Amino acid sequence: MDFPMLLLSWLSHRAPEFDTPLPESWFSEQRGLNTVVPSADEVEEDATSTDDGISLDELLCLIDYCGASGEVTRRRITLRKIARGPHAPILSAVCHERRAFRQFRCDRIEGFITEDGEVISCDVFFRDTLLLNLAELAPSAAQQALPAARQIRERLRPALSLLVTTAQADGEFHPEELDAICHYVEAELMEGTRCEEFRDDVTVEVLDQITNLVRYMRPQRSSIAGYLSRVLDYNEADRERLARAIARVIAADGILRDEEAALLEELDTLAAQQAAENYRRFMKGSYTFVISADSLAEGGRFDPDD
Repeated sequence: MDFPMLLLSWLSHRAPEFDTPLPESWFSEQRGLNTVVPSADEVEEDATSTDDGISLDELLCLIDYCGASGEVTRRRITLRKIARGPHAPILSAVCHERRAFRQFRCDRIEGFITEDGEVISCDVFFRDTLLLNLAELAPSAAQQALPAARQIRERLRPALSLLVTTAQADGEFHPEELDAICHYVEAELMEGTRCEEFRDDVTVEVLDQITNLVRYMRPQRSSIAGYLSRVLDYNEADRERLARAIARVIAADGILRDEEAALLEELDTLAAQQAAENYRRFMKGSYTFVISADSLAEGGRFDPDD
């Protein structure tokens, strides 16, 4: 039997596309269920599925959706796919307000709305209408930890890039060197100023994800000068921790090469210079305090620039 090309052509020209208007009777204004076009055509960075997902019946639905900006909009969508995401299951659908393919985080769908105005929660809609349990598509602990791990890696990227470059200087990245770098990350999370906001939320899963991210870093030569410049702007305590971490990375593989010895010597010199500067500031402060006390005791006016 020959393929019915005429039928295919006829159906193809009548099947809806992204920009095909919906029937006017569908959730019409008379029902008080007007849709709202988002004020900004944003695509949420974290609304990205992590697997191929499950194909859905192409149902036409109405949802209230809260975007990343906090704006709540009413959308007419046609379902396409549901997949596991880093924070929540991700619904892929045709958005008829934007006339484009969009992805929606299920935890931000405030409800599916029926023709008579009844609001159904997202998990109940999927359970009763599509026979799917959204809990089975919830992200694992490792997936939930990945966004925080990436943020911490970005905060520490200049220092981590110098440490990773130091570790890879011999053409290899030894496990002991990776451990030394991860020790630095943990120290920064406990004592540093750049990751204070994450301090109470760090879990074993977050640390494991950071380890994986660091393992595959490969800083480029063109970026090193910029990273070094940013590190030099660190406060004294942050610089000292980084210098100690560089020394640990160099010694981690148990082999000390001539250029590594020279680098350690330079770090020791910088540390000695920093200690001398700290002592000079301390002594100047002590001397200033004595002068200040004597001047005030005599009823004089103390000038800190004298």
